[in-house]
Amino acid sequence: MSAKGYLWAELDITDPERFEAEYSVFVRPLLARHGAKFVIVDDRPRAMEGGRRLGRVVLVEFASPAAAQAFYDDPDYQAIIAARQRWAPGHVYLASGTDP
Repeated sequence: MSAKGYLWAELDITDPERFEAEYSVFVRPLLARHGAKFVIVDDRPRAMEGGRRLGRVVLVEFASPAAAQAFYDDPDYQAIIAARQRWAPGHVYLASGTDP
């Protein structure tokens, strides 16, 4: 069995209504098309160490790191990234899971 791929996002949602209308409604079907599964969506995470202030954290699982990269590189996703960055700036990471 190969390693899973994960996209981890730390977002500071500045306008929830516009974030939903201009990004969230479009990203959900794209994620489904790429076989993604939400593992974590949390608007109130606690930093146990390091003193960071976090807004929303999201962890999305894909069948492989290549599948996660394919989602990110999808032209339909690239077309909505600017809306996410406008209404929810933050950080997005690609990580590989550990083989069982």
